[in-house]
Amino acid sequence: MSDERSMVDAARKYMNMGLIEDAFDELVTHLDLYPQDIEAWLLTAQVAPDDVTAIEALEQVLALQPGHPDALEMLESLQNELDDDDSDDEPLEI
Repeated sequence: MSDERSMVDAARKYMNMGLIEDAFDELVTHLDLYPQDIEAWLLTAQVAPDDVTAIEALEQVLALQPGHPDALEMLESLQNELDDDDSDDEPLEI
């Protein structure tokens, strides 16, 4: 197994074990070394500690591969969630 893939594989194992923070940390380290790794950016979006970080990871995917279908789908879903959350904050008019 190459060093490049070993960190991604470790992150997947952490994800499967429910160790999301460890998976995120492993992916951040990996992406510092291999910033062109689309798979790692997608996984980072899945384990990101917040929506803003997830969106940033998906934007990296789209910068590397415009029109990436999984990234577009995930980004749309996140943006819809954020829009729904924003509408919950609006005061009710009575």
